[in-house]
Amino acid sequence: MSAWRGKNGRYHTEGMPHVTKIIRKPEGVGCEIKAAACAQTGCLVMLEIQEGKDRMKLKRFQLRADQALHDAAYQQQRDAGQVFKYSTAVTLRLAQPWFGNRREVVVDSAFASVESLIECHKKGMYMKGIVKTASVQYPKAVLREWGKSGGPGGNPPARGSHKVLKSTYTINGEEHTMMAVGWMDKTLKTVISNRGTTLPGTASMRHRDHLEVDPETGVLATVHSVFEVARPHVVESLFSSFNTIDVHDAARQGYLAMERNWRTHDYQDRIIATVEGLIYCDCYRAALFDHQRAGHAPEAGAFMGLFEYLDKLCHRMIFNPMLIAPVRAAAQPPKVCGIDH
Repeated sequence: MSAWRGKNGRYHTEGMPHVTKIIRKPEGVGCEIKAAACAQTGCLVMLEIQEGKDRMKLKRFQLRADQALHDAAYQQQRDAGQVFKYSTAVTLRLAQPWFGNRREVVVDSAFASVESLIECHKKGMYMKGIVKTASVQYPKAVLREWGKSGGPGGNPPARGSHKVLKSTYTINGEEHTMMAVGWMDKTLKTVISNRGTTLPGTASMRHRDHLEVDPETGVLATVHSVFEVARPHVVESLFSSFNTIDVHDAARQGYLAMERNWRTHDYQDRIIATVEGLIYCDCYRAALFDHQRAGHAPEAGAFMGLFEYLDKLCHRMIFNPMLIAPVRAAAQPPKVCGIDH
């Protein structure tokens, strides 16, 4: 979200053309931007500004050129594989540069569905994600029932248990398999995937702090504990990449806070500030990835923090050794002040 609480384009000619309100987000009002990120580096690599329901219907994979197109004709287009529902269309547009290279798209519940998985596979990509509301053709009811009474004696299964259901789909005459995985954590997680294995993966480590009174001294102390939650490999690989964009957002909104520090009444400046924040965080994530990949010795210490990196980045941009000549501000003509006697 590019936070914006100024004028709305629905009521003012100089307002933000389209304002989205999502209460659950830390910054829930403003310009909504759908994003794709590289899970290895943590950099955002694709952005799509949301422009409102009517304009988004004209985008690729969601084309509805005639706004008066009746439902039957639109359904025929969907059946022909020409257009898709909103979440699938957004997923395909964001992943479009990587069609055909067998990469894996990891999505949250806003984009995960059977339709999205199959269409990504048709474009030469794999998919996995958590299914919540988009459960058409997905056995969510079966997994929910297992999560309620699938354990011994009709009780909920133990934490770390999982159940796998498989189905097949056909692309160009070739049959493929997709999985519906129910994984019992504190709450049930329902996963869809067409890549990976349900062999045991690395357990999820949970760190907890709680207060205890020392029986000898009677002093209240903080006790740190760690426990493991078993999970299959397909769930492990999902959650290893699942929070990539959330981490990026936390750095941009929580630390840089461009929307709060750059105050403006111009919505264009607001979006520019947000995009600049995205670029700064991308630069930092790329430098951090390069530092880790270079295999720096442990005695070299941890990589610098975000603000220290930005200080060095700004200094290098001002005193850029790659420039042929130093940048100087253009001479300004003297200002003339008129005085009325």
